[in-house]
Amino acid sequence: MIELEDIDLVRTRIREIDTQILRLLGERFTHVRLLGRWKALAELPIENPDRDQELRADFLTGARRAGLDPDLVLQVLELVLERSRAEQHVQAQRERDRSSATAGSDGSV
Repeated sequence: MIELEDIDLVRTRIREIDTQILRLLGERFTHVRLLGRWKALAELPIENPDRDQELRADFLTGARRAGLDPDLVLQVLELVLERSRAEQHVQAQRERDRSSATAGSDGSV
């Protein structure tokens, strides 16, 4: 018979894993923001279909290895990629605005 303490232990471990997921997501978006600024400085496009395809392939392989539903894994990836691109656009625009303001402050055009 399963004891309530056993269920609580499993729930506690799930909570710990959820906390790790959130920490990793935060770390990922810290790098996403940096990447958006760098892409603006290098005048590179935000979208990179080849990179997105690589990630999809990697995630599908990982899903299979972990015994996860590939559709679920791809849905999560697509949401993360969508939000990552949006954040990179925001950061790139901020960098362009900052560069424009800096260029204009010294009298140059």
